[in-house]
Amino acid sequence: MNDHTFDGRPGHSAPGGSKAGQALQPEHAFVVQLRSGPARSRRRLQGRVEHVVSGEVLRFDTTAELVDFLTRLLDAPRRGSR
Repeated sequence: MNDHTFDGRPGHSAPGGSKAGQALQPEHAFVVQLRSGPARSRRRLQGRVEHVVSGEVLRFDTTAELVDFLTRLLDAPRRGSR
């Protein structure tokens, strides 16, 4: 039996042993919802982001706020790790 893991692209899978086929870590999962606005504000990234595991939420008005939130949670020590 072949072990295949979805690689994130619709209709694509990769062999389980390849780097592209490694399982995604739930600690690294986020839901990002982008806010739409008038044409002049389209250059600004605004919206809401939620960390799937912790449920922590941030409403952001700048790309820097989004990146800071992602970085902080991705750099946080994992529970149960040494």
